[in-house]
Amino acid sequence: MVERCEELGRIYLAGTAERMGSEHYVPIIRARSSIARLGLFIHVTADLIDIGSINNWTLQLHAVQPVRVYPGMRIGQVTCWSVEGEIELYRGKYQHSRRPMPSMIHRDFSDEELTTRPVG
Repeated sequence: MVERCEELGRIYLAGTAERMGSEHYVPIIRARSSIARLGLFIHVTADLIDIGSINNWTLQLHAVQPVRVYPGMRIGQVTCWSVEGEIELYRGKYQHSRRPMPSMIHRDFSDEELTTRPVG
């Protein structure tokens, strides 16, 4: 399957083929320079992955010009930061994901907060 990112200003969710993460290091994902030169951002703002978040990552693809992304195409690279001090492992809502996941930010709030919180 070929996905063509044509609609500019849109975020496309895609999943990594690899299951990644660490309980000892903080991973960061960035685009390969060849991909960036095509105008494809692969993880728009959330490039820092929580320590202990081990899953198939959801990428937020954003193209500034039309570009094709093919299955198995190597679009990113991962680096890891060492951690100092106490570690609190990620136990959040996206843990153990195996496919691209939409936002679940609503799970950060109780039902009461969602119905009484002012908008804006």
